[in-house]
Amino acid sequence: MPCGALYAGLLVAAGSGTPHGGALAMLAFGLSSALGLGAVSVLATRVARGPRWLPRALAAALVAGAVLFAVRPLDGLASDAPPTDCHAPRAQVDAPLPLH
Repeated sequence: MPCGALYAGLLVAAGSGTPHGGALAMLAFGLSSALGLGAVSVLATRVARGPRWLPRALAAALVAGAVLFAVRPLDGLASDAPPTDCHAPRAQVDAPLPLH
């Protein structure tokens, strides 16, 4: 099953307006994906050949990050402080817009 990034790349390619632009967008997506996957492969090989404790330490860091990711929003719900939001506040509308 394709990943979400591929679907996003397809949307960018489809929205380019021309077949050549779409092909160029997909080429750029493919090259950047190949570079990233190659880097992960090299890093995984080095971790596997490294000290025995390194994979376990990285796994523990991954689990700790997952726990923080899951617990942090729950901590915000428990406090009386206003929620932090990365979005701008909504505009206040005093009167409804007239319909024509």
